[in-house]
Amino acid sequence: MEAAALETLRREGYTAPYPLKFEVEHRTAGELLMFRLWSPDYQTTTSWTSLGSIYLSLLREIDPVGAAVELDRMRRLIERDGTFWEVLDARGRPWRSGSRLSVSDTSMLWGAILLATLEETRQPAASPLRVG
Repeated sequence: MEAAALETLRREGYTAPYPLKFEVEHRTAGELLMFRLWSPDYQTTTSWTSLGSIYLSLLREIDPVGAAVELDRMRRLIERDGTFWEVLDARGRPWRSGSRLSVSDTSMLWGAILLATLEETRQPAASPLRVG
């Protein structure tokens, strides 16, 4: 079931260019006017690294080879910027509102999820059926 769920996320476009997009298409219908003006793309096609880290952790259990490619992409982003961004735009840059008054946060706590997954890549993925 997990493999099917992860494949659905990939197939539907939630994992590209980085996992996981908040929405596949840019939609502002239903957003409050204030959000449409202030930061209309914040919860649309941006990639949220908190969700993406959980996705990558699960992907590593299901598809270690595919996860290694994606984890390496995230590793390169962190090394490039020296931090772990909360939200990424489509180019892998920290999200910024059009007004530049709102920006992506850095070094968020959920970076620990990605760090743990990256550290585990040094060892083979544990079998979910393994006891002890």
